[in-house]
Amino acid sequence: MNEETLLRSAVVTGGGGFIGRAIAIALADDGHDIALWDLDEGALDASRAAISEAHPRAVVSTHALDLTDDGAVTAAAAATVARHGGVDVLVNCAGVFYLTPIDDLDMAAWDRMLSINLRAPVACIRACLPSMVKRGGGAIVNIASISAVVARQANLAYSASKAALVRVTQDLGLDLAEHGIRVNAITPGSTDTPMIRNYDDPDAMREAMLRGSLEKYRIGIPLGRLATPEDHAAAGAFLVSDAARHMTGQNLVIDGGQTLA
Repeated sequence: MNEETLLRSAVVTGGGGFIGRAIAIALADDGHDIALWDLDEGALDASRAAISEAHPRAVVSTHALDLTDDGAVTAAAAATVARHGGVDVLVNCAGVFYLTPIDDLDMAAWDRMLSINLRAPVACIRACLPSMVKRGGGAIVNIASISAVVARQANLAYSASKAALVRVTQDLGLDLAEHGIRVNAITPGSTDTPMIRNYDDPDAMREAMLRGSLEKYRIGIPLGRLATPEDHAAAGAFLVSDAARHMTGQNLVIDGGQTLA
C-alpha cells in the first residue's frame, strides 16, 4: 500500500468492550468503515449505537462469534470482506483476565486465558491477512498489557499470554513487512473500565491502583490518574495512521509512568 492510499476498513475484536468501543469510535473519526467482532451481542449493539451516535454516516457491521472457533473467525473475515470490500486494519482488543496463583492453578483456566488472549489474535491475523495482502498492505494493532513487561503476583497465565502477544507483534513485524503490513502493540496500564466499577467501593479501588497500595499490585501511577479507554484509542488511531507509517514491531506503553514506579 503506497503512502497516498488511505486505510479504510477496520476490524476491531472485543468491539463490545469499552477499550474496543473507544478504538472503533476513534477509527470512525478518521473515516474508517468499522467491523466489530465480539461474543456478546448486546455489547456489540451498544458499541454500534455509540459509533452511530458519534458518526451517523459511519458504515458499521457487527459479527457475534467465539474467537476461539477457527471456523467462526474465518467466516467473520469473509463476511467482513463481503460487507466492506476488504480488511485494511485489524485491532486485536478481545481478552480476558482473572488471577491464576500457581498453587491452585486450574489448567483449564490457563488454556482459556491463552486461547483468548494469544491464540485468538493469531487466528484473526491469519484470517484477515489474505485481504490485506491483496490490497497491498495494512496495519495490525495488538492490545497487550503492562503485565507483559512487569512481574505481578498471582498473574501467571495473563502475564504469559500478554508477553507472548508482544513477541508475536515483533515477529510478525518482520514477517509481514514485505507485504507492506505493519504490526504494532499497545500496552495499557491500569484503566478506568467497568472492571473497577464492579467493585464494592470503586473509588477506593481507583485510589489503591493510583497509589500502588493493592496487596498484589504494588505499582503506582506517577501521572496521578488511571488511563481512560480514549487514551488507548488515540494511540491505536495513531498506529494505524500514515503518521506511523515507518513503525512496525513496536510496543507502545500507555501507563502514566506505571512501569517506571
